[in-house]
Amino acid sequence: MMEYVNIVLKTLDGFAKEFASRSPYILIAILFLIITHFVAKTSAFLFRKYLRRMWIRSNLVIVLQKMMTILIWLVGILIVATILFPSVTPANVLTALGISSIAIGFAFKDIIENFLAGILILLREPFHIGDYIETTQQDGTVEHVSVRNTHIRRTDGVRIVIPNALLFTNSVRVLTDQKFRRIQAICGFNYNDDLEKIRNVLKDAVTQCESVNKDQYIQIYVQELSASGVNFEITWWTKPKPGDIRYSRDEVLSGIKKALDSEGIEISHAYTVDLFQDKLIQFIEQKSEEPKNKEEPENKHGNENQDR
Repeated sequence: MMEYVNIVLKTLDGFAKEFASRSPYILIAILFLIITHFVAKTSAFLFRKYLRRMWIRSNLVIVLQKMMTILIWLVGILIVATILFPSVTPANVLTALGISSIAIGFAFKDIIENFLAGILILLREPFHIGDYIETTQQDGTVEHVSVRNTHIRRTDGVRIVIPNALLFTNSVRVLTDQKFRRIQAICGFNYNDDLEKIRNVLKDAVTQCESVNKDQYIQIYVQELSASGVNFEITWWTKPKPGDIRYSRDEVLSGIKKALDSEGIEISHAYTVDLFQDKLIQFIEQKSEEPKNKEEPENKHGNENQDR
């Protein structure tokens, strides 16, 4: 029993001597950790103050600040490890970090991809909070942009969370990038109507609408000579959000209808199908009458032979 006690005591005595011999290094390591803490805090404060002067988004400032803090702590811990364990060199630590980073990269591929895409989106700012965007699958108003995903609100009130990697790798239409958008509508008229009169009536009706931007040009052009009539393309500019566009289209088309009614101008109808049906019926009737006409001469000759 005493032998085991002596072994334990000798082991503890060895630990105590080793600790006493390593105590200066431990104190230096603790001191360096404290210095690392203050350096990280001070650097983060100064870095955040500098970035805010550059008018960078607040959430991007927080992300960059955390990344810089983590980098400072990694360097500090690496130095502390070399102080406490002289056999551990920075090259060994970096090699271990490289191998582990590859494994982590494969395990968290999607998370890292969304994270990097989010940082690039926050840096480049292709769209802002409040913009109305369209992606390959969704559309809505941007409410929040983080390093992992972007939140948009659809016109029906549903919130959609889109991973940033999808926004970064696919095309995105920013519909509210400008203050106004161009809208178009098509109206058809009969060939017998006066085209210049129609053009003036349409332009006056569009100009009187409040939702139409008067500083931008209003265009009234003949688009097509169709089978049912002459088609006019009407273009004007209005506010870019979907609600504004629907309101403007309703106001413009209603105003055009009232102006045309007051001038006695009718919008053309599609007569093509009706005309085709009439031609088809007439053709069938002609074909059905042809055998009767051919049989009549034969019957006449037969009757003459019988009389003879």
